[in-house]
Amino acid sequence: PTSAPTSNPTEEPTHSPTAAPTSCAQRILSDVVVAVDSSSSIDSTEWSQFMQFVDKLIDAFPISRQGMHMANIQFGNTVKVIKNKGQVWASTNKAAKEMRTNIVHGATGSNTNMNLAADEALKLFSKSREAVDVLLVITDGLPTGGTQAGSPSDVAFRKARAEGKEVLFVLIGDLFRWLKLPSAWVTSRIDSGVGLESGRARWRVTTWPERTTPSSTSTR
Repeated sequence: PTSAPTSNPTEEPTHSPTAAPTSCAQRILSDVVVAVDSSSSIDSTEWSQFMQFVDKLIDAFPISRQGMHMANIQFGNTVKVIKNKGQVWASTNKAAKEMRTNIVHGATGSNTNMNLAADEALKLFSKSREAVDVLLVITDGLPTGGTQAGSPSDVAFRKARAEGKEVLFVLIGDLFRWLKLPSAWVTSRIDSGVGLESGRARWRVTTWPERTTPSSTSTR
C-alpha cells in the first residue's frame, strides 16, 4: 500500500507574495493607435458613445512617457491623423484627452474605408518605438469594398498582421450579430458590440462602453 499522507505540509506556505506584483504602468510598453469610424452612418447618439468609450480608454490605460503612447485617427472617405499642438503621439493622459477633443463627427465623409485607417496606422508605427504596436478600430459597419479576399481592407489588415501588429476591433450595433469580420484580420477575438481582448499586448476591454479593464503586458 502507498504511504499515508503527512498530516502537515512539508513546508509552511507563505502568507504573502514572494515579491511585490509589477504594476500595469511598469510593464506596458506599447504604442496604441485608436482608429475611429467617423463616416456619416454614425448618428449623434452613437458618436457620443464612441467618444465616451475613447475617454474611458484614456482614463484606464497607463499612458506615460516610458510606458504606453496613444495616437488617434478617424476615417471615412478619407483618413485624418489627429494632432495636438503639433504632436501625434500622446505620452500623458492629459495630452491624450486634449487630442481626443480634436476628433470631429462626420469630418471624413460617408464611406467606411477601413483600409485607409490600417495603412495610416502602419505609417505611424514605423515612426514609433520598439514596443507592442496595437491598432484598435471602432466602427459600426463593414468596410466599403467588402471583406472578401483581395478587397482593399482585406489586403490592408492582412498586411498589418503580417508585420506583427495587434489588430483589435470594437464593433457597435446589431449588424455584427450576423456578419463577422474575417478572423485573419484580428489578433485574437472579436466580441460583437461588447468588448475585445488582445494577444501579445495582454490588455482587455469589456462591457462596452460602461467599463474598461486594462491588464498587464510583457514588453518585446
